[in-house]
Amino acid sequence: MDENQPIPKLLDFYFGDSATCAHHAASRRLRKWSRAFDSWIEQRQGDYHKDTVKHILLAWRRLVRQGSKLPWQLTPDDIDHHVTWLRQEGFAEPTINGSIGFISSFYQWVDQQRLDPACPAGFNPVKEAVRSRLSLYQGVILWNLGEVEAFLSFLSRDKTVLGKRDYAFFLARLNLGVPLKSLQHLEWSQIQQQGSGAQVQWQLDGRWVQLPDLVWYSLVDYLQASGRLAGMSSGKFIFAPQVQPVLEGSGSRVEDWLETHHLSSSTLHRILKLYGRQVGIAEARLNFAALRWTAIRLRLDQGETLEGMQSFLDTRELRKSTRFRLARLPSLSDENTIDPSRQVQDLPLPVRISKPLDGDEGTTHGFYSSRKDMQAVRAIMVEDIEGLEQGTACLRQLMRGLLEMDGSEAPRIEAYSQAAHRLGMLLSAGEEKRTGSEDNSAEESLRRLDEYFISEGKPPISPVVRQKALGSSSELAGAFGKLTEEIAALRLMLRNIYQHALLKSGTREYIHLINLYGLGCVRLARLLKLEAGDANQRLENYMRAAADEAIRQVHQELRGDRGKM
Repeated sequence: MDENQPIPKLLDFYFGDSATCAHHAASRRLRKWSRAFDSWIEQRQGDYHKDTVKHILLAWRRLVRQGSKLPWQLTPDDIDHHVTWLRQEGFAEPTINGSIGFISSFYQWVDQQRLDPACPAGFNPVKEAVRSRLSLYQGVILWNLGEVEAFLSFLSRDKTVLGKRDYAFFLARLNLGVPLKSLQHLEWSQIQQQGSGAQVQWQLDGRWVQLPDLVWYSLVDYLQASGRLAGMSSGKFIFAPQVQPVLEGSGSRVEDWLETHHLSSSTLHRILKLYGRQVGIAEARLNFAALRWTAIRLRLDQGETLEGMQSFLDTRELRKSTRFRLARLPSLSDENTIDPSRQVQDLPLPVRISKPLDGDEGTTHGFYSSRKDMQAVRAIMVEDIEGLEQGTACLRQLMRGLLEMDGSEAPRIEAYSQAAHRLGMLLSAGEEKRTGSEDNSAEESLRRLDEYFISEGKPPISPVVRQKALGSSSELAGAFGKLTEEIAALRLMLRNIYQHALLKSGTREYIHLINLYGLGCVRLARLLKLEAGDANQRLENYMRAAADEAIRQVHQELRGDRGKM
């Protein structure tokens, strides 16, 4: 067997890290089903959008991991149990229906190929699975013409470079039917200029389609204003983020932009809500699914042909499937939900510059915050948190979340092992603090003083000494005076990272956040160790100075007594 032969996807689903060994030891029957699955997926990649193929793979991955039976061993009861499990895990009914269809489709294909003579003709354990009855486009939101006009008019008033970029993006979103990711990841190499217009190719081997002139002109306007147009080349994203922090007046130079990065989905959603709320569009209607369905409906209302709609949607599905879907798409509402008293020309434009954050609003994670929310930092200082227990517990929780995520094994394994290594460092630091020997001449002296004061019926003196020692060292204050504040600020940043990681559904961004969280915890451990060393040193210096002062006073008293003799 060829050592370089790729591992079939089904084997990867069943055996994970052991898939390579399983590939060598698998029975002929399992290898045959695994090769068939890869062939079936390859055909689907030619017929469907890559996002659909991704959902097919996820559906089979969930089935295999949840039940672990081999494909020919599954029964209708196993499928019913799997559907029940999906509901218990909180998957939406459309997702469950889709999973049933994807799984059933493979069995139908296998039966048509007569792949496994040991299976009876028509073998399909999913055939009798009951799908939830859902009306097509149930819950779908479309903007009305008043909302479209008000939103684009408001955006067009923003003549800043960021405003021009955002206007170009949302104008494209409302005039193109491709998925959000296709537009979000659009690179210059995908555009081909033709006279005064341009064509775009959404997929590497896809067809070239004409960009609406208004969209092309707005793209050129934005790229010229940003200083990027002349230097655009392959590998540079059209809708790029600006270098942070965004400063007033910046954006007109190439170096102001991260050209090899694209705008994140979270950033695009913030921009949509930033302008949409100002116009008066209801919160529930401010989502990208609504924008795409609105764009499709507008194109249909212009009288586009079925073939033209397939190009518009950049879909490879069968014509009859496209016809079926589009025939049932709701019409745009005649009702204008925009308050007529809100005149777009009178609305104040948002100020697009960096500003202090309100709590964790608008942050992706704390390490790149240019300013700290001092009120939140002081609140954490008041909490007087000690040790690493909180960070350790949160890191463990994030590691569990990593195990539950879908996606490629390799990056998840690397991220998990790195997080486990950092968790070990945190546990070692905590254990060292509990069992380690302290420098304890000062502590021993305090212990004896406490015993003496207690024997005299007085309260222990060590709390007073510690307070004076840790607040009185003017020599050390310059070096360590802000250490407590910085530890609290780092704790705040870690909380922000943790909260945002819990909200992220994408594996790639989650891995990024868990790496940042683990790294931040290790740095927090170092700061705590430094702080502890500083505290011990201050206490030692204070006790030594107090002893020296007591000796000096005794010497003075002795000299005074001798003078009287």
